[in-house]
Order: sequence, then structure tokens, then C-alpha cells
Amino acid sequence: MSQVINDIHREHQNISRLMRLLQAQVDLFKESGVPDWELVRDALRYMLDWPDRYHHPKEDRVLAQLKIKAPEFSNAAESIQEQHRELADLSRKFADAVEQVLHDETLEKEWFVGIAEDYIEHQIHHMNIEETEFLPAAEEILSSDDWSAIDADLEHADDPLFGERAEERFEMLRDMIKGGS
Repeated sequence: MSQVINDIHREHQNISRLMRLLQAQVDLFKESGVPDWELVRDALRYMLDWPDRYHHPKEDRVLAQLKIKAPEFSNAAESIQEQHRELADLSRKFADAVEQVLHDETLEKEWFVGIAEDYIEHQIHHMNIEETEFLPAAEEILSSDDWSAIDADLEHADDPLFGERAEERFEMLRDMIKGGS
């Protein structure tokens, strides 16, 4: 198995952990509890940055190679890339809603919960499609030379939340995730 595939699987596992943490905070809010809004904001700051800068470009590069080697996969690849754009929009919408809460703006609980759960559900659904359809197809179709070329094209960076050298700004979030794993 390619290191690129291993990295994508690991990143999906990490994002899933983050989605569980966000869902727990949303559930607390639904039950009239007080979520840790700073934690939610930190999670969204991560999701607004890391996936679009490193994770999705990695997947997009694999998709591009897959389209070359298996043109019949083009429609599915386009759909996944569209989902990346939709997730970026949903991330911004959820982050904006959290900022409204943090600025003491009055908002309807159902509205906020709807935005939050829509985002979480889309993230999970998207990763499930990638794990069950896209990644297995890529593993089967792409050669070791393809994987080497893909890896050479990628920008590599340490994950600021889950990496070996997590950034200080995500320390509280990382501790919370480790405690809840």
C-alpha cells in the first residue's frame, strides 16, 4: 500500500475523531448545555485550513491520476472534487455561526444545530465515499510508479493538530481529542 493512501486513511481517522468531538458539543448544546465554544472554534479553524491546503489537494492529485488511468472514473472523481468545494463552504458557514454565538448574537438553536449537523453529516458521508469507493479504486488501478509521481508532486507538512509537532494554538483541542479517543 502506498504511503499516500496510508496518509489519507490516517487523516480520515483524525477528521472522524474531530467530527465526533464536534457532534458531542452540538449534542450538549441541543440538550441546553453549554458547549466549549473555544474548542468548537479551534476545531473549525483547523478544518478551514488543513483539509483545503494539504488533505484535499492530496486526494485531488490521486483523482487526477486515476482519471488518466481509468477515464470511466472521471464522473465519480468530479463528484468528489465538487464535494471538497461544498465542504469548504459548509465549514465557513458553520464557523460563521460559531462566531455569531461567540459575539453573543441571538440565534435560533434549531438553526445553529441544523448548520452544525449538516456540516458533520456531509464530512462523514464524504469520507465514507472516499474510503469505500475512491481509495479502493485508486489502490487497485494505480501503479507504484503512479504513487511515486503523486508523492513527488505533493507538498508535505506536519499536521498542526495531529502531527508530531502540534501547534500550540491547538494544544487544548489535541488534549481533548486524546482524552476522548
